Amino acid sequence: MTSQSIEQTSRVNSRFASFVEENLVFLSNDGESIKLNTVFKDGKVKSKKVSFSYRDFKISSDSQEAFGVSESEIEILSYEDLSVKDVITPKGDLISVNYLLDKNIGYIVQDESGASTRSYIFNRSNSKSILLPVKNAVWFGQLRNNKLIFLNNLDMLISFDLSTGEQTKGFKVNPSVYKHSLSTSQNKIYHSTGKEVYEYDFSENTDTSPKEVFKVGKVKKYVRDIEFSSSENILSLEIVELGNNELVRLSLEKSD
Repeated sequence: MTSQSIEQTSRVNSRFASFVEENLVFLSNDGESIKLNTVFKDGKVKSKKVSFSYRDFKISSDSQEAFGVSESEIEILSYEDLSVKDVITPKGDLISVNYLLDKNIGYIVQDESGASTRSYIFNRSNSKSILLPVKNAVWFGQLRNNKLIFLNNLDMLISFDLSTGEQTKGFKVNPSVYKHSLSTSQNKIYHSTGKEVYEYDFSENTDTSPKEVFKVGKVKKYVRDIEFSSSENILSLEIVELGNNELVRLSLEKSD
């Protein structure tokens, strides 16, 4: 973000980028095996095969642990050897999971009908989940001023004060072109529409207007996910290239 430069770090199918100190870590799938890759500051890459396959994977800010998300479980892992430390098994399908402050874990589940969602904080000190009074959220993260920020199914940002329980509606984010993805850092939120990435600064309450920090120039390429590293001041982007769908009609000749 300081130099406003962009660098491609992987040319294979890669996901779930995080920073461990100065090094970029991500999972890749070459069709034969899944690997956990570490890109060091000097450009060298170290890879090791892993046996798991997750829908989401994040590393804690202190690099001591990670979590992996399946359809209905969150596995908390030791980052050192990727052994399972704890398992969260909520009722419903998981649609969003994030690290909060103090390595608490925020997660959102969707009910069987798909009509509504419920948001929880998994408290690491007592291993209990706390239901939050915020309806129809699709994502949430935590800012430094003891506030949670939610995005609901109407593309509206909502703040929830953990100290007072006060819930405040904010404003609509820019409409998505491909999909919404968000990441928090200190008192800032980074939001991608799929084509543009915007910064919202909540350090001052006077102005939280979106500031464009990146735009995908190529027509068929879109941002699938973003992750901000406050320690390195780097925004990592997962970019996909979409092809055209084709409908083929096949007629079989009748045999005699």
